[in-house]
Amino acid sequence: MAYLQQETSLIQQWNPYRECGILSRISGTLMEAQGLAACLGELCHIPSFRSSPVLAEVIDLHHQTTLLLALTPVHDLALGTEVIPLRRPASLPLSNHLLGRVIDGFGNPLDGNPPLPKAPLSPLFASPPAPMSRTPIQEVFPTGIRAIDALLTVGEGQRVGIFSEPGGGKSSLLSTIAKGAQNTINVIALIGERGREVRDYVHQHKEGLAAQRTIIIASTAYDTAASKVIAGRAAITIAEYFRDQGARVLFIMDSLSRWIESLQEVALARGETLSTHHYAASVFHHVAAFLERAGNNDKGSITSFYAMLHYANHPDIFNDYVKSLLDGHFFLSPQEKSFSSPPINLLTSLSRSARQLAHPHHYAAAQELLSLLKAYHEAIDIIQLGAYVPGQDAKLDRAIRILPSLQEFLSQPLSNYSAIHDTIEQLCRLLDHE
Repeated sequence: MAYLQQETSLIQQWNPYRECGILSRISGTLMEAQGLAACLGELCHIPSFRSSPVLAEVIDLHHQTTLLLALTPVHDLALGTEVIPLRRPASLPLSNHLLGRVIDGFGNPLDGNPPLPKAPLSPLFASPPAPMSRTPIQEVFPTGIRAIDALLTVGEGQRVGIFSEPGGGKSSLLSTIAKGAQNTINVIALIGERGREVRDYVHQHKEGLAAQRTIIIASTAYDTAASKVIAGRAAITIAEYFRDQGARVLFIMDSLSRWIESLQEVALARGETLSTHHYAASVFHHVAAFLERAGNNDKGSITSFYAMLHYANHPDIFNDYVKSLLDGHFFLSPQEKSFSSPPINLLTSLSRSARQLAHPHHYAAAQELLSLLKAYHEAIDIIQLGAYVPGQDAKLDRAIRILPSLQEFLSQPLSNYSAIHDTIEQLCRLLDHE
């Protein structure tokens, strides 16, 4: 009897009519549908004649017209094609089976391994933690890089931007931080990279103990702007999942600049106008909300590093905006290559948490060394010309004496991990015995 009641219920719920809209306009990755009953942010499925179905997201609603943006490449679509709502927003199956995997923003495997097992779907849009639910940054996050751990100390839950021109060493530095991170879950978002770079990165990180606690989410330069945005949000959603399980999470995005460019492209497709800063207003909102999702809560932490393109001769208002949202910024400079490795400009870089994290003796030593470094850089022209006479400035004389030892201390092969207690000991010894 119970079986009959169950079957009767299924028959009563069955709808012989499939709810769908009709494709009425196609313009690149932007499409319009008529008669589609869908919500903003909902995913839709559009069958293709000879290619894979197109996945699209509802980005605007106007009377009977629905504006959709393709998340996958648009091929072999025709006007009049059905647009089928999936009745869910962009989401991802979250479980511990993600560990050790390489996926795209939709959870599809890119590593040649079987699909992810079924798990509860979590939406990719989420609100940042409430201000009072955040826990303060109290623990040092060792990077294994002497220049950072000694002079720009980073804390667990801190958000840091790494700025440089193309080829300036951002990716190498981020890769080194990921390899050196200990007892963390590593979530790495590769956004807008060339396919070859993604492959090389995966091969570099597929061996060793860290490989089994690393998740890589990739969206290549060939992918649509909307899918790059989805990949970034998928990555931070995964990081949040492990943080809420009590894990220490290292989140790396390479690069945030390309993710911002994708947001801008989506905003323009939606018809938004540009502000006086040449960016759509919604881009500022989405970037702030995205960056705020990292950090600490009462269960775990997300320590994050973001690569940002920076051109010295072409200032970008968005770089300053991102700096204002982050807890620190490191500038890489070609001029520093002969002085330190990685080539971090220590005088323009900043960690907002360094003072509260470092031991007073450590912090005092770091500030003293930076003061000597500043004195040397301010006088570098007269020193190189041979016009400086020793004895004119005691501080500069000390900076010149300490310079060879300082260069040796800061020049570190990226493959060599330096334990933080050794780094601090070397820093203090450098100043005490010069």
